[in-house]
Amino acid sequence: KGSGLWEKSGGHSSKFGLTTMQLLQSIEWLKEHNLLSKLTLLHFHIGSQITEIRKIKAAIRETARVYGKVVKMGIPITYLDVGGGLGVDYDGSKTSSDASVNYTISEYANDVVYTIKEVCDEENVAHPCIITESGRALTTHHSMLVMDVRDLISEDRTELDEQKIDIDDQKVIAELKYIHENISVKNFREYYHDAVEKRDEMQSLFNLGMLPIDCRAYGEWLYQQVSQKAVKYSKTAKFVTDEFVELEEKLFNKIVCNFSVFQSIPDHWALDQLFPVIPIHRLNERPEHKATIVDITCDSDGEIEKFVDLKDIKEALEIHALKPDQPYYIGILMIGSYQDTMGDVHNLFGTVNQIQVMLEQDKTKIASIQKGETCRDTISMFGYDVEAMQVHVKNMLEKSDMQNALDMMDLYNDSFDDYTYLTPDY
Repeated sequence: KGSGLWEKSGGHSSKFGLTTMQLLQSIEWLKEHNLLSKLTLLHFHIGSQITEIRKIKAAIRETARVYGKVVKMGIPITYLDVGGGLGVDYDGSKTSSDASVNYTISEYANDVVYTIKEVCDEENVAHPCIITESGRALTTHHSMLVMDVRDLISEDRTELDEQKIDIDDQKVIAELKYIHENISVKNFREYYHDAVEKRDEMQSLFNLGMLPIDCRAYGEWLYQQVSQKAVKYSKTAKFVTDEFVELEEKLFNKIVCNFSVFQSIPDHWALDQLFPVIPIHRLNERPEHKATIVDITCDSDGEIEKFVDLKDIKEALEIHALKPDQPYYIGILMIGSYQDTMGDVHNLFGTVNQIQVMLEQDKTKIASIQKGETCRDTISMFGYDVEAMQVHVKNMLEKSDMQNALDMMDLYNDSFDDYTYLTPDY
């Protein structure tokens, strides 16, 4: 049995492979049908992204022993396939965490060859030709997803004209304003707890019809400001309590990125696989904010809230301040193993545009550009007849008395050839 997210691929409860009894029965069946000479390869697989070299060495030793015993039965096996499982260090920690491995490729190769040779010598059988199927290690680094940030969801962007809000008769709002103006490093814990109490009181008053909606909006903004100050002041203490660690996580900004988790990184959603995520430009500037990432689908699972870190898992990504009318790009790295083939069209988002970049003698060149799927492609995939849809809409518009019917028809027809993702407007 392996280790990591795909641990259940191996072991007694796995759907794969043969038991020792089934192996012997298979050999007997081949012998009865005069096919034993055709058996030339022994193969095993204990899962993908094996995080611990100890698990790999144990599996290699077991399979080498099986190979030795079977060869002694007179079966002409010449190839030993050690399967996949060679892992990738996604987070750079070189540990046995699910996003890393505690060994190098060289160490893996040395252990495979040495262990097989050692066991074969003990069994006094010929050394086999060794085959490996390490797809993840071979393909992970060849692909990355580049996405543009479309918007920032943040309370900091809220602009309020306090002079237009009448709080004279609203004691709860006045008290929240007092807390906001007087919270300090010496009283932040007490004042934050007071603000929580006033927020709940404000909610109750609003539900009873005793608080105007503009006062509620102002009160929520005040509570947000108090929370941010409390988090800031809490970091001056020698020990930050869990209460303010959790509060900071709730206050993280959210950036809306032009992609679909389900299409481009399905393993993150399905298995909590961590991929390196970084800004890919303005790297000479220090990031000013922390944020989580949400995609443009209508699914609440379409978000990234865990990020790789050297010693831990980060709850937010460091990002730069967004500049008006300037693009800001985020890269999701090392997604070359399986993500593009496993991605689905959930929420009707098709494949993304693909650019193949070749590196030759320290120079890069674009080898090919492949356009992503259009709305027409995606809709047709689900069995809809685009031409029939266009005829139907045309008939409806012709029967209507709308003055802009022709413009609407042109817009409808053109939309089928559009990209399923948002296109740049800068």
